Amino acid sequence: MEQLSPTDALREAISRVGSQSAMGRLVGVTQAAVWGWLKLNKPLPAEHVLLVERETGIPKEV
Repeated sequence: MEQLSPTDALREAISRVGSQSAMGRLVGVTQAAVWGWLKLNKPLPAEHVLLVERETGIPKEV
């Protein structure tokens, strides 16, 4: 996989789980929180990285 920016990696992970709502359910936050990460170009919070890596295959080293 090519090197992705943290925001692009988050977008790809969301795509793989199906939606912002699905990502929120996966990590235990609201869809609005996921939207906020994208809107503000924030990386996935560290406490969710390993779970998202395991569930989506997006490597944590982006």
